[in-house]
Amino acid sequence: MRIVGIDPGARETGIIVREQDTLCGATIVSFASGETLHDYLSNVLSTIRDYAPEVIVLEDLVSPTFHATQRLINAYGVIGTAIVIGAVLAIHPHTILVPPASYGAMPLASYPDALVGVRESKGRGVLRHARSAWDISYATRLSQLAS
Repeated sequence: MRIVGIDPGARETGIIVREQDTLCGATIVSFASGETLHDYLSNVLSTIRDYAPEVIVLEDLVSPTFHATQRLINAYGVIGTAIVIGAVLAIHPHTILVPPASYGAMPLASYPDALVGVRESKGRGVLRHARSAWDISYATRLSQLAS
């Protein structure tokens, strides 16, 4: 079964495709300088289409908690992420949404080699979005995949 995991973001969206435990592809779609929002969303959606998934698993947004409202919230990031989520759901309404968690935070050695940069030691490189997408693709139960 081809499963696509997506870590949506306002500036970068990580997308992976896997079959069982094998990574088949990984892409970071970036919102390039001078690019329109339409271009960015088109790139995200065409990457998903090119991966030809049977199942899509996407990290959702949740309402800020009391503790989150005590910090400065990046409104652009929240709105941009929501736009990416909405675009994916508009084209792929059967997408499985999973709540946010600490995706991509496992030890680097636990990820496929292609998801770890050669000079990475702390997990802060651009591939962190692909690692998050990898974890997101596992964040659903098999019973959800069957329904």
